Amino acid sequence: MAVRHGTGKEAVAGGRSQRMLMDFLLQLFREHYTFASALVQYGVYITSGLLFLNGLWISLKALRWLWKVDDKDIKEQVGTELYIDDPLIVTVVKAFCGATANHGDAVDPAFVADATRQLAENFFETRFMEPLTMSSNLLPPLGFIGTVFGMILIFLAKVNPGSELNTIGLGAALFTTLAALVLFVILEIIKMWLVRLCRKRIEEGLMAAEELTGS
Repeated sequence: MAVRHGTGKEAVAGGRSQRMLMDFLLQLFREHYTFASALVQYGVYITSGLLFLNGLWISLKALRWLWKVDDKDIKEQVGTELYIDDPLIVTVVKAFCGATANHGDAVDPAFVADATRQLAENFFETRFMEPLTMSSNLLPPLGFIGTVFGMILIFLAKVNPGSELNTIGLGAALFTTLAALVLFVILEIIKMWLVRLCRKRIEEGLMAAEELTGS
């Protein structure tokens, strides 16, 4: 019985300590809510901006890789070694021509074309789309951090709905989420456009390769 009594006292003491800590944090939060709100909002804005810029940088590198190549340049590079920085069309032509030269008539050209298409799409996905998707997918959770923080401010101001604390909370909840979602939508639109451009360049490369090999 003594052990149980001691355990109960410890639980009560622990509950009081938690309440005291919570009251202290709430009081500190109410006294410095402007600084806390600015800190969270600027943190969300800066992080979202960095992720967005990283996504744009990846998109520019992908666009450079998807750049259209003249037929003359394609013919000059046929038969040379395949490099990672080769444009997509050149990569497709080299892969298709290399497979055709190695296997000859033993392999159906349609099979070689499908394999080359899959290879190019996987390479594009791994090199560009996965990092771009990671950057864009982190934006909505960052915006929701601002939303949660703003709702906390609003709950703290529930005793006075017209207070400055309530206004700041609404601003933190709405603007951070809006900014993050707008940047997310922009990156998603860029992703869709890059995927369509990639498929177009792959088909152009396959057509050029078939003309060169006479398949």
